[in-house]
Amino acid sequence: MIIVAITITVTNISINTTNAVAIASNNNISNTSNLDENQSKTNKQQHNLEIPNNISVIPELLDKGYLALTAISYNNTIEYTRNLNDELLPFELNEWHQFIKFIPNYEHQSQNHSLTISNLLVGQIGNFNNFEDLLKEAMLYQDIPINSTVIIELPNNSVSFMIAEIKSSNPESSIYYGLFDGNQNEDKTEINPKLESIILKTINPLDINLDNSLYNITQVIVCNDISKYGYQQCN
Repeated sequence: MIIVAITITVTNISINTTNAVAIASNNNISNTSNLDENQSKTNKQQHNLEIPNNISVIPELLDKGYLALTAISYNNTIEYTRNLNDELLPFELNEWHQFIKFIPNYEHQSQNHSLTISNLLVGQIGNFNNFEDLLKEAMLYQDIPINSTVIIELPNNSVSFMIAEIKSSNPESSIYYGLFDGNQNEDKTEINPKLESIILKTINPLDINLDNSLYNITQVIVCNDISKYGYQQCN
């Protein structure tokens, strides 16, 4: 396996998607690079002109959180744009059926207001026998509009992860990642009947197997945080 990394303002790692699972198992991040640094800076600047630098997560009546730009997938290559060893502080959610809005934030003035979140995966940080078991306990939503309030159902009430994928018009997708702490008090089965028809519908979370890049990136970053929280690392 070959791991190539770039040190700029953040730590970038470029790998072929077929190597991502191996990285999840080894949990090692290299700081060496054989790529041209100037070219990498140019590529990163071009990405930032087109995609949000991060995404604000605004739950109803709570402080907002953030999903950090963590990886970009393009041309069968995964470029990690955030040092995975950096600590992410969880934001708070407190409803099983959470009113929430996602707002993109851009580093530059150019903004795209017509974006949608192609995939939103929400799952727990905890002990799992393997990565497939983790996915089975997660929830996957698709085609979530930006800048609009939606209702999502949360799968658990503990420290959890949230991954958003935004696909651009070219064969490229950007992955945003954050942690939240669920503090739901009410019974999960108690739901206002008026809300049932407007809660976003989930699909089978194992369907991310159909997207190798999203699957591999999710496994790398989630299993990395599971290990940092002291749980048995998933594989």
